[in-house]
Parts: sequence; structure tokens; C-alpha cells
Amino acid sequence: MKNKKGVNQFVATILLIAFVVIIIVLIILWARKVTQERAEKEGALAALEVACQSTKMNLDIIPNGVKVTNSGSVDFHGLFIIQDVGNEQIVDKLYTKFIPGDSFDLVYGGDCDCEGCKVEIGQLCLDAKKVSIIPGQQAQGYTDAPLLGCEGEKKEVEF
Repeated sequence: MKNKKGVNQFVATILLIAFVVIIIVLIILWARKVTQERAEKEGALAALEVACQSTKMNLDIIPNGVKVTNSGSVDFHGLFIIQDVGNEQIVDKLYTKFIPGDSFDLVYGGDCDCEGCKVEIGQLCLDAKKVSIIPGQQAQGYTDAPLLGCEGEKKEVEF
């Protein structure tokens, strides 16, 4: 038999300690990144809630639909348009920036109560019984962020 020698115990101990230190450093870096991302998201949601509290909207019935006006002091970034047609609801999201004082006309666009009938986003169905409109906010600096509805400012119009 050949006389084989293993790794020196001192070298083995140093390698084991180095391996454990590297794993600990990787876990700390990962945890820091996850914590930072979560804090950013929670901060953005808190900012959206504050923006929603300052969001004010008026609805006025006009001859060919509904006029939506931003009567608040902050921009909002879109609208949720919920139309009650027959026994169903049609929900649209309209992404457009409304600065204070801006208005947008939601006009009648066509028949939505038939198979395959559609209207363009931002248009109302001729046979809508009720329309609910909710202003939406997006996180600042995140143009691809989802639209968050400001439910407290929901307005409804019945026809």
C-alpha cells in the first residue's frame, strides 16, 4: 500500500471557515437587497395612498356622455371605467395623465350588449345602465407600474 497523506488539519480548518464566511456574506447581501426592495415598494404604496387622499374628481353628464374633471390638487394617471351593461360589468383602464383642471369626455361609442360588440377604451356603451369611475394613481418614477384605484373618490352615474 502506498502511504497517502490527507490535507493538513490546519489547511482544512481554514478552508472550511472561508467557505462558511463566503456563504454568510452571500446571505447578508441577498437579505439586504430583498429588504431594500420591500422598503421601496412599501414607500411607493404609502406615497400612492397619500396621493389618493388628495385626488378629487367631478363627473358631469353631458349630452353625449360624461365629463370627468380633475378637481383636486394632484395629478392622477388614469381611470377605471366600470359599466353595468345587462347582467355584466365591463371594466376598462384608461391610462392618461390628468393634471388639476384637466377634463376628459367619455362619450357613447356603440352597442356593448351583443356578441362580439365592443367600444373603444374611453367610450361608453349605449346601453350602459350605470357607469362607475375611479381615478387611478401610479407610483412616481414607475411608468410601467400598475394603476392603483383611489376607491374613496369613486363616482357613479346612473342612466
